[in-house]
Amino acid sequence: MRKQSGLELNRAIKRSLLGKYSLYAFQIFSMVLLARLFAPGDFGYVAIVQVFITLMVLISSTSIVPAMVYLDDVSVSQRNGLMSLSLLLGLLLATLSFFAFPLVCFWIGMKDMPYAALFIAVTVFFVCLTTSPLASLQRGSKFILIARAEIYAETVSLLMCLVLFYFSYGFYALLFKVCSPFVFRFIFYYQMSAQTEVGRPALGRDLVVFKTIVSFVKFQFLFNLVNFFSRNLDTIIVAKFFGLNVTAFYDKSYQVMRYPLQLFTFAITPALQPTLTKHKADVSFVASEFLRVLQPLAYLGLFVSMVFYNGSGALVYLLFGPGWESVNPILTVFSVSIPLQMVLSATGAIYQSFGQSRLQFYCGLFSVISTFIAISVGAYVENILLLCQLIVCSFVINYLFCFFVMYRFIFQVKPSYVFYKVCFLIMLPFVMYSFEPIFPLPEPDYLSSTLMLVQASLLSLAICAVVFAGQYGFDLMHRKSDKEVI
Repeated sequence: MRKQSGLELNRAIKRSLLGKYSLYAFQIFSMVLLARLFAPGDFGYVAIVQVFITLMVLISSTSIVPAMVYLDDVSVSQRNGLMSLSLLLGLLLATLSFFAFPLVCFWIGMKDMPYAALFIAVTVFFVCLTTSPLASLQRGSKFILIARAEIYAETVSLLMCLVLFYFSYGFYALLFKVCSPFVFRFIFYYQMSAQTEVGRPALGRDLVVFKTIVSFVKFQFLFNLVNFFSRNLDTIIVAKFFGLNVTAFYDKSYQVMRYPLQLFTFAITPALQPTLTKHKADVSFVASEFLRVLQPLAYLGLFVSMVFYNGSGALVYLLFGPGWESVNPILTVFSVSIPLQMVLSATGAIYQSFGQSRLQFYCGLFSVISTFIAISVGAYVENILLLCQLIVCSFVINYLFCFFVMYRFIFQVKPSYVFYKVCFLIMLPFVMYSFEPIFPLPEPDYLSSTLMLVQASLLSLAICAVVFAGQYGFDLMHRKSDKEVI
């Protein structure tokens, strides 16, 4: 039974990875192209717009979607009731965004571009409306269909952005590229949701379905709210105290740092929750499968972290071209936290699988407090690199707290040998930070950047191989040690 469930989890992860990788490859291509067409100041303004959109995605999608996946059975009336709730939530949040965005622009001290609030309001409405068809697809593990819809949406948005740029719409072409994918995603999600077991949602009168999921949703909503501030408060504060150009450099470095999370953790997590939820009564199985996923994630994070740290100059030049050199030192700081964040981001699936959104909220609240303190100190000193270093320190504190809560209140056992192996892997990059990057890039060009990035990759691969061999040898010498998962 356990073996069959493990195979089922492997298949779900493979489908999720295949779908997400296709999307991320296209998004990276789009990012590389747009970075050469628009000025850093434009990206700084758009970064603030994305903060608003991210908030609405967290409030809507990550509350209703996990709740719908968590339910054992979903009737037609419940499905349609959730669609109606999404519509009402969309109208409310769109109206709120329309009036709130100019106030945020005023507080930050940046010029409020005409029609920007209208772009955001329309986007927020469709973000909320998307939740029901997306939940139908995720519940049925239709990750390939999800990725196909997202790639279609990104393609149409990019082409229309290029057309608008050609006709000299400038900044609004970039704003359209950021906002329009959510509109097109709804169209494609809605069409493809007919191929799911739950079916294509429609508007319904069963609004009391909210009572069925309210115990799950209320803490999920609160967690998403505090998680938003934990993840995005830094962008707003950087824009307030350092200006839009520095915000653009900071946002791009953070975006590049988060791509490994998207490529691995964010692609795996949607597959973890539906599969592990089926076995929530068997805590030992869930713990063992979770740690089985974490160990390769930690190795992947270690490899990527070393590549980014030693080859950041080459990587930034290849991705963004000249004029973005200020991203390098920020990316170097953030790179050491990549394996830690990859492992930490996967914990959400455990809390959701056991319906422990309350504990997840407490972890999120602790995270936003520690992150806020780190950001405030960095902003007060007015040193962007110190701000980044303090944020990385807050990641470490949040990691320790989150896993303490998980083992104490969900698994209810002491941390295992495998867990300590994962901790060892994610802490290795912090040792690396005490040394200067091995491959600086004094005179960047595309050929030398490519060669240096290849050299950094080979070096990182060799170091990871040595670490793996060392851990494997240690395991062989201590076979009789207690290495049980729990």
